[in-house]
Amino acid sequence: MSPTARVWVSSWLLGALVCGCGGAAPRGDGSSSPTESAAETPPEAATPVEPSSSEPATAPASPECTSSTTGQENVAALGCRIYRLDHRRLSIYDTRTGEWSDGARAPHVSGSVSLTAANGRVYAVHSRRDVASYDPARDTWSDLPRLPGRNMSGTTPIAVDGALYAFGGEWRVIRPGEGLDEGTSRAAYVLRPGASEWEELPEMPTALAWSSAVLLGGLVWLVGGTNDGAASPAVLSFDPERREWAYAARLPRPCKCAATTLGGRLYVFGREIGDRLWGPRELDVESEEWRRLERRPHEETGSWVDAAVTVDDAMLVLTHSPEQLYRYDPGEDAWTRRHPPEAER
Repeated sequence: MSPTARVWVSSWLLGALVCGCGGAAPRGDGSSSPTESAAETPPEAATPVEPSSSEPATAPASPECTSSTTGQENVAALGCRIYRLDHRRLSIYDTRTGEWSDGARAPHVSGSVSLTAANGRVYAVHSRRDVASYDPARDTWSDLPRLPGRNMSGTTPIAVDGALYAFGGEWRVIRPGEGLDEGTSRAAYVLRPGASEWEELPEMPTALAWSSAVLLGGLVWLVGGTNDGAASPAVLSFDPERREWAYAARLPRPCKCAATTLGGRLYVFGREIGDRLWGPRELDVESEEWRRLERRPHEETGSWVDAAVTVDDAMLVLTHSPEQLYRYDPGEDAWTRRHPPEAER
């Protein structure tokens, strides 16, 4: 082979390796989008929730990583990436490289939005009942059927076995001549794969808004939140197969919390200013005993936790004011700061 041919083949192989690494590929506008590859095609059984079955299933982003399934305000993890939606701006953090990039802008904007992710999709539930899904492989958004009922803030979504669930929320409306109409909802709904309407589920045993949801042991866990504007200590579990609710071990104190799972246990962090000094806590769901962790990231920064996710047996938390990203090592029971957060990119 001539020297020129060897150089050409080497360049081609290097380009193929870079494109196949699962990282972000540059777009014409200078931002980044996840790279598609044949290795990312999922099995047919993993069909995501979509309003029409005519759209083909797409693969989970970064299949080499596993992430916890959570439902919380603004943030979700899928594969090796963390997704944060602020109004219409979608920011994507790659946990392997420590770099942020921008995804396609969301089709809806509202006062609040909560995210969940599974089956290769990120789902957004807005306070105006708009629901959309984001496909990382294509960097595109798709509308889903709107939630029934009135407009609400703080509805908590979570994706389970291809279905999308939505729980609770609160409303606050000033009606001319009638005054303030406000309250907290006990409503629960599910959107089955391919369905055009949401299905009503048994009501929650207590009304909650702004809860965090996690999937653990085949059950959906709703942690804390608010009830009629006040922080709640409630922890609920829901069995999707039996469609049954149950109370679990109450939080050590009322909390609008961030939550995630790691090693079969539930971890909870205070989110509001008044809660920032009491977390985090660890719940053994079998014994229903809470344990306080020895070290806390928001003690070091004077901040509280905005969101918590788990990627490949490592718990990552985003703190607020100042914004920091921390990694928790369960073996050492210690926190270390990771790469700079989005605000510093």
